Amino acid sequence: MAHDKLLIVQPKVGKNQLNKFVKSLEDEGVKHIYADPKSITDKKSKLKTVFTTPNADYIILNKDGKKIRGKKIGKQFKILSNKDIDGVFETAKKGLDFVIIEVKDWKIIPLENIIAKLHKIHTQIFTIAKNQKEV
Repeated sequence: MAHDKLLIVQPKVGKNQLNKFVKSLEDEGVKHIYADPKSITDKKSKLKTVFTTPNADYIILNKDGKKIRGKKIGKQFKILSNKDIDGVFETAKKGLDFVIIEVKDWKIIPLENIIAKLHKIHTQIFTIAKNQKEV
């Protein structure tokens, strides 16, 4: 079964341009943004937020963060070796809804290993792409 890609955009625009940028993302069909919900002042915006604060829709926990009822929670991981992949799996088994994976080189660390491990526990996998070639 194929799934559509979920694009989460992290804005690199100034605060005075953010609302215009958010509007253009919504017009393009983007539904998720990596930003503090407090920074999005357009009350009509339907974008889901991914951020480290408890008022985000998807909350990125720090090392000792606690689960918040009614919110999707996850953690961000840097993957440098297979040992790191095992660490992601062990942490995700404890109840993460999603993980954000960052790798130095996509050619070295195959995403398939992460997908195979996390597929069984139904944890969403987000990855960081630094440029359009990595998407």
